[in-house]
Amino acid sequence: MHAPLHKDLQQLPNASPNLDTNGAPDGDLTPNPVVTLALTRDDFQAAAAPNAAPESLKTFPTNKAFIEAVNNLFLETYESYTGKARMTGSGEAKRLVIHFSTAEARDLCVGVTHSVFPDLIFHAHDPRQPRSNDDLWAIQVTDIPFFIKKDNLMAYFKKFGNITSCRLFSRPNAKVQQARIVYDHADSIARFTDQWAVYCFSTCLRITPCFYTVDQKAARRQYVATLTQLPPNVKDINLAPLTRDLGAKAVNVPLFLNSYKLKRWAYVTFNSQETMDAAMEQTVSFQGKVLSWSSPDHTNKLCHRCGKLGCALNFCPFKQTRGRSRTRDPVAKLKERFNVNQPLRRSNSNAVNSRTFHRNDQITRVNYVWSCPLLKGFALTACIFDAQDICTSDHNPVITYYDRSLLVASTKLARARQLKRQTRRVFKFDSVTDTQWTEFTDKADALCDVLPSTFSSWHINQMCEYLQSRILKAANATLPSSTVGNNYTPKVPKDLEILTQHYRFLNRLMHSIRLLRKYPLSYSVAHEHKWSTHLHRLQNILQLYKKVFTFIPILPFSLSSCRQDNFKSLLDNLSNISKSLQGLHLLQEKEFQDSSIRAHLDDRNNNFETDLSSFIDSALSRTRRCITLDRVFIDLPIRPQLLTDPKDIDDAVVNHFQNFVPIKSTPPVSIDTLPDRWSSTYQPMDDVSSSIYDSLINPPTLDEWLSTVSSTPN
Repeated sequence: MHAPLHKDLQQLPNASPNLDTNGAPDGDLTPNPVVTLALTRDDFQAAAAPNAAPESLKTFPTNKAFIEAVNNLFLETYESYTGKARMTGSGEAKRLVIHFSTAEARDLCVGVTHSVFPDLIFHAHDPRQPRSNDDLWAIQVTDIPFFIKKDNLMAYFKKFGNITSCRLFSRPNAKVQQARIVYDHADSIARFTDQWAVYCFSTCLRITPCFYTVDQKAARRQYVATLTQLPPNVKDINLAPLTRDLGAKAVNVPLFLNSYKLKRWAYVTFNSQETMDAAMEQTVSFQGKVLSWSSPDHTNKLCHRCGKLGCALNFCPFKQTRGRSRTRDPVAKLKERFNVNQPLRRSNSNAVNSRTFHRNDQITRVNYVWSCPLLKGFALTACIFDAQDICTSDHNPVITYYDRSLLVASTKLARARQLKRQTRRVFKFDSVTDTQWTEFTDKADALCDVLPSTFSSWHINQMCEYLQSRILKAANATLPSSTVGNNYTPKVPKDLEILTQHYRFLNRLMHSIRLLRKYPLSYSVAHEHKWSTHLHRLQNILQLYKKVFTFIPILPFSLSSCRQDNFKSLLDNLSNISKSLQGLHLLQEKEFQDSSIRAHLDDRNNNFETDLSSFIDSALSRTRRCITLDRVFIDLPIRPQLLTDPKDIDDAVVNHFQNFVPIKSTPPVSIDTLPDRWSSTYQPMDDVSSSIYDSLINPPTLDEWLSTVSSTPN
């Protein structure tokens, strides 16, 4: 987005023959002698990272011992080695720099292993641009507008490889941003040796590998031409065909500093003077309007209204009649507009409009809310998505997305009752393995077989129903589940269940780190990929339970940086997080148990007053059981009957229990008056004496008391 500096790199700082370096006239005007022999001091350097060579560090633990061993070996091996080695930097940026007098000897040393240092690898070193190991698989992205956020960059550039870190920043008084993106392998940035730019949200972003020297980086902005008189609102992506038809490497339309609107000209970058000259000989038109080529040195003479060279602003046909407002610090105004590095805002509830939506310290106005019945219980997570492409708008859409609550049950309780189902399926997430999760995702992807063009043409309700049906179908086919009744309720609340899952995740992660510490040779790129996923979840845990932790630990972006201390600091941080979550888990579990006990006691007390039968069942731990009669056979002497109608069955059962055992109004006087069937049952037994119960109500004697007390334990 900046006008390039189109300067000759070989030009001297002062080109005047009659002035000295201080700007004063030179007293000696004699011509300079003709040089016949020129001598230069050649210094070709190579560098290695000692901290990345643990075997060599064991043999030579100090800097002095390391340097002496390198000097002794290289003086014998390379004839042009100067014998001068030095250490620079510290930590990950620590480098061992060596010097050669010829480039051939330096190139022989680069990438070669030596018997004394089996794991120490030297790379060509540019003293004007010190680099770290990450520079070998990192890129620098420039010309990033403020409306493009870090999440947008991560989402776009992750298709080239696994990203280990992404740092988005802006220099003081710069109207654009730049980023440093580090991948986990050098192959991810190999394409950017020939590809100079990408198009993200219709904006051309310039890309340079970080291992390039200063001269290589300057060469990417050396051959630039200006294409003027563009129509209004022409974006970078509209001029992208120039990179194909004219051999250009990048096309950037600059932005106005105050309004951030597009200017009426574009900077076109080429890789050579010949390609640029051939392109400028072509006549280019856009939507029927012929464009003009110019030099970047003339951009200060271009009209800001029409983009024409030499057009006077006061006589421009596109001149605005009303004045425009200016600000003293336009860059700060832009950053405030796009919420870049802004402090947290505390708004007054009385002054905030009811249509203002707050989330994650971001604010936007809500003009329209779409609601789908299927999403009310499922889309529990919301975020503000920054408007990237429409830089003139301050409206940001609020996006809701699915979370795990969609898969609590295959059929919701209300739907099961509506369908008159007595049971439903509940998924058991605690017993899901990694293999089953992979099968679930693969199954869901395979079931979503609608073309993207067709899917985008649907109404949003149809999209939601389609995704819900496919996700549930994949879950039914792959995830473990159990069948429960409609009265089923989870044993623990959702907050406690989520906390339990986070605590188990931390224990599994610590176990894997301990294995990696015990077997360091098993470390691979796959660990970095998994760590990027785990790091995102760990950050969510720290944000969710930030009130629990006494301090928030800083977690590394890559596992490679933890290998220096054999993952000790990482394990300590994870252990502190796990202990804090364990204490919170025990506290919440105890609170849940107490509340459950209190709830059951309250129910029993209420049943004692309102439902005595339920109280007795609860006190005796007795469950109510019943049988279902679907037919009744009445054995009548003359005309037997088989009843199948539910109403007839109910009447027959009630009549049976009311009349089968008649209840007399007066109780029997003695056993003898009972019917023979019951009289024989309740008659006293002949072999039992009737006098055995006579002494039951007699008080105990003194001897009985003393005998009982003496027999009790001390």
